[in-house]
Amino acid sequence: MPRVPKIRLRIRPALRLPRFGLRAQILGVGVSGVLILGLISAVGAHIQERLQREADASTVLKTHAGDVAALILKARQVETEFLLRRRPNLIAVRDELMKAALDHLGTIEQATAGLPPEDPLHGAEAIRAGLNLYATRFQNVAAAQRTLGFTEKDGVQGALREAVHAVETRLADLDAPRLSILMLMMRRHEKDFMLRGDETYGDALRDRVAEFLPILADASMPSAVKAEIKGLIEAYERRFLAYLVGASSLKEEADDLASIYGRLDPTVTQVEAAADARYRAAQAEILASRRWFAGLMWWTIALTVLCTVAVSIWVGQRTAQPLRLMARMMERLAGGDLGVPIPALRRKDEIGSMAKAVLVFRDNAQERDRLEREAEIAAAEKRARTRAVEAHLAAFERAMGEVVATVARSTGEMGGMAEALNAISTQTASEAKAASGISHDARLHVAAVAAATRQLTDSIAEIARQIEGMTRTVQQGSALAARTTAQVRELAATGERIGTVVATVQAIAAQTNLLALNATIEAARAGEAGRGFSVVAAEVKELAGQTGRATEEIIASVAEIQEGTRRAVGANAEVSELMAAIHAAATRVSAAVEEQDVATGEIARGIEQAAGGTDQLAGKVAGVGRTAGDTDGAATALLQVSRAMQAQSVEIETQVAAFLLALRQGVLDRTAGRDHPESGPTPGGVAIRAA
Repeated sequence: MPRVPKIRLRIRPALRLPRFGLRAQILGVGVSGVLILGLISAVGAHIQERLQREADASTVLKTHAGDVAALILKARQVETEFLLRRRPNLIAVRDELMKAALDHLGTIEQATAGLPPEDPLHGAEAIRAGLNLYATRFQNVAAAQRTLGFTEKDGVQGALREAVHAVETRLADLDAPRLSILMLMMRRHEKDFMLRGDETYGDALRDRVAEFLPILADASMPSAVKAEIKGLIEAYERRFLAYLVGASSLKEEADDLASIYGRLDPTVTQVEAAADARYRAAQAEILASRRWFAGLMWWTIALTVLCTVAVSIWVGQRTAQPLRLMARMMERLAGGDLGVPIPALRRKDEIGSMAKAVLVFRDNAQERDRLEREAEIAAAEKRARTRAVEAHLAAFERAMGEVVATVARSTGEMGGMAEALNAISTQTASEAKAASGISHDARLHVAAVAAATRQLTDSIAEIARQIEGMTRTVQQGSALAARTTAQVRELAATGERIGTVVATVQAIAAQTNLLALNATIEAARAGEAGRGFSVVAAEVKELAGQTGRATEEIIASVAEIQEGTRRAVGANAEVSELMAAIHAAATRVSAAVEEQDVATGEIARGIEQAAGGTDQLAGKVAGVGRTAGDTDGAATALLQVSRAMQAQSVEIETQVAAFLLALRQGVLDRTAGRDHPESGPTPGGVAIRAA
């Protein structure tokens, strides 16, 4: 290798000068630029902060000066409204405005205390004196207005109004047209003064008073009246003159107030303009400072970039040549020349570290080449062992697959049987529920028939009572028929009572017939169980018909009794015979009713037995439902067990597959371990040998 010493001679002179590493050199260049930029930025920020404080102070001055001007203008508007509308609440509003203006003025005075004496903002000191005078003069205006009165009923205005009304009221009671005309002229002068404010109207009113008093003295009226009117007119004159003086004073105060505002407004405007000019100057200074520092920052950045580029080129030239030589040497290593020498191993900078790393790379490559040759020898042995293990694993996998498939089929058949049993138990429970509903309906029907039977029994008892009453009535009729003709009238009355009783019996017979019809319907609804009850109902209906016919015969007999009262003797005999026939018929009806009562009792007992059987049937059906529910639960449990067995079979299949995969992976890991003996045996290799 004749070129190796030559390479070393070229590297050593190029890297002899630097005493620091490449990283430290590049870092020093970058840090220097950043420090310069940071220093300039800090100085600029300090100056900007100072200018911003001055700008903030000028903003405060501008804001407060504007507020003072706005508040004074608002106070002027309020006092103008006060003079026009004379509302006392405006006094407090204006006082609040003036107080706020003085507060803002105090802030301005504090801010301008450190300014030079010739600064225009010192004019704020003159504003305070003007504001105090302005506020004091408005208080005089308010006091003058309060003296005059805020309304026509207050103060001097109220007194003047009372005097006018007193004079006009007194003159209205008198017939003095000249005095009334003069009074109207005085009122005209009063109104003209109130409208125009000219004091000559006061002189005119005094002239009218001078004309009024002589005419009053010559008037034909009692002296007491004259004295009263004179006192009233003089009081009116005094109060008007007082009003004139107060109004003139108010006008003078208002004029002075306007004059003070006229002198104050230019000063306020001057201070506001000075504050605005100061604000604009501060903003312009901030803007100019920002532009100057921005330019300085850009120039500094450009200079820093140029210096960085120059130093980078210098450092690059000192490091590029050794790196190119190192690159060619690494290309030879990559080409398989593992005997190439490594230069620059004695350097202490990054180039030396790189050379040491390349040395390690070359040594590792030589060691890897040796290991690859040894691995090729072991690879043949590994492949033979792997083929044997794969054959055993394949046989084991086939055997386990057949077992798992058999278990899966068995569990599938068990699941099908469980589902079929579950369906059968569900159908049985449904049919048991339907049978329970049918038995419940039958029990309800039996209860209804029992209720109808009880009603029929009550009706038969009522018929028996009515027949007994009819028998007593017939006996009474027989006794009456044996009497003499002298009791014919009583016999007629008795015939009427008999007619009433017969009507009752006829109604009972009709009701019995209706009850028998209802019983027949209920028996028909009951079906086979109510057939005997239907026969009894038909007999009751027949007896009711006989009773109705018998009552009709009784009615006819009673009519004959009434018609045959003139033939008392012969009629008595016929009545006795009829009564005997009625008694016999009643006896037969009574016997039939007793038989009907006995039959009805038997029907009721049969219905009660049927109700008991229905209850037993419902209990049996409920037992069937419970049994079906138990069967359903057992089928569900069996189905769950079959599904669990299916899941277990799937889990077994998964575990077997995972086990086989782990075994195969172990074989591969062991193979890899044999390919790289320096890594040592793997747990997978141990597992394969154990298997």
